[in-house]
Amino acid sequence: MKKLFLLIAGVVVLSSSSFAQVTDTTQVDIANLQVLPTFPGGFPEMYKFIGTNMQYPLVASEAKVDGKVMVGFAVSATGELSNFKVDKSSYLAVKNEAPSRKLAFDALDNEALHIMKLMPKWIPGKAEEKAVNVRKLVIPVSFRLK
Repeated sequence: MKKLFLLIAGVVVLSSSSFAQVTDTTQVDIANLQVLPTFPGGFPEMYKFIGTNMQYPLVASEAKVDGKVMVGFAVSATGELSNFKVDKSSYLAVKNEAPSRKLAFDALDNEALHIMKLMPKWIPGKAEEKAVNVRKLVIPVSFRLK
């Protein structure tokens, strides 16, 4: 049986206008954040959570498809996650891939979104000692068959 190796390279903080929003509606540059939002327990616990809850999509396994999905999301000042979006599909990263295999890549995208939506509240980011709404974080989720 094939084994799944799930790799997450890290979290990238992004924003279309490069700032986080403070709860009192003032805006703070991301560079001025004192604390970035984090999964409870940090990356090791996030890896465990993802490994426990994610299942490699059957259609992707049968098609021998793997890849990296970049998932964007927001973290509120209360730690709730929202605005989930595939920022970059693994399908887009593969050159000369047959369009007929796109369904398998779409399954990877959907599974990455699914696992992100299952996550518990995060520890919110802080600026000027206040919890802030971080408009966008991006996590690369890699799927590998062995």
